[in-house]
Amino acid sequence: MQSMTQGQALYVGVQRYEHHEDLRCCRADARDMARALRYDWSGNPTWENRILVDGDADVVDEGRFRDEVTRMLDGADHDAVLLYYSGHACRLSDGDLLLATYEDDPSAADGDRSGLRFSELVEETRRHADILRFMVVILDCCHAGAIADIELPRNMAVLAASRGDEAAREIGGHGRFTAALLMGLDGASADVYGNVSVMSLYSDVNTILAMDGRGFQRPVFKAFLDRDIVLNQTRAGITPRMMSRLVDARDPRDGGRRPVFADRTSVFRPYPDMEAPEPDEDDERSSVSGTGNRSRRGDERPEELTADQRLMDEMKTWRDAHLIDIVDENGRPTDLYWACVKGGRISLTSRGGYYFDLMKRQSGLA
Repeated sequence: MQSMTQGQALYVGVQRYEHHEDLRCCRADARDMARALRYDWSGNPTWENRILVDGDADVVDEGRFRDEVTRMLDGADHDAVLLYYSGHACRLSDGDLLLATYEDDPSAADGDRSGLRFSELVEETRRHADILRFMVVILDCCHAGAIADIELPRNMAVLAASRGDEAAREIGGHGRFTAALLMGLDGASADVYGNVSVMSLYSDVNTILAMDGRGFQRPVFKAFLDRDIVLNQTRAGITPRMMSRLVDARDPRDGGRRPVFADRTSVFRPYPDMEAPEPDEDDERSSVSGTGNRSRRGDERPEELTADQRLMDEMKTWRDAHLIDIVDENGRPTDLYWACVKGGRISLTSRGGYYFDLMKRQSGLA
């Protein structure tokens, strides 16, 4: 299971420009991205955030931008580092990408432009390689995909809002790219453990932006990674303990001698006492399995449930995480309740089989 990344983060939103058209959403983009990554779902701090945005009385010029980037990299003591930029960007004649600041003049020669070249950021990252775990760069700007031709150092990843010849669009109160990122970070891109990684986030954002069918904006992902990077952790659909129960769970009907799933190809037949929809005449003791067929109220504490009913609750968790497949006696998909009451079969999905084998190896049973 991947661990949550912790480190230094800088969120830059440049909305006001002297020679470019002003933008509408960059401040909100930077602030809301910082808010999305400040804490995990349980309130534990994750990224140590710094926010650099302009206002009515101040601007983000080249000096402020460079100073903040230098401070972030110099302060990274074997931390991960994240830079988010929302603003204008320009593809230069040599193919480099300029992250423009307030005073940038697009009519000036390349050498006189103001901002931070992406190639300079890469070189600064190389110089700090001995104290950096990872470097993640997120660019919500036009022509961001121009970075595709620049070689990255090891353990650096870039999420870019658009290809090198495309504009990045604003919609509502955010850039379209950032709006999609925020959905993913809020849990839409999380795995069963609640981890939102760089690659899962890109995959989902790419799908979201492609759904309008107009092809206006296609994000770019470029990376040189030893392993995926977890950016955020949301409430998990399943805990590691519940995942391990795929291997550990026992059938209550024979005193727990048989596992529910002996291997990834096993088929388990659910039975009425798992649901216990109707109280028997002797509600506390009557059960085919001897575990007590008490009817469910829906508000029971775990210790009030029978062993059969606790297995049912585990099955519901596995179902919601897409780890089990439930069919009726004719092989048609059915609800877990009806499989228990009318008969059916439960088996592991491909995903469930993968995690079953993984948990078995971790427990030393493989």
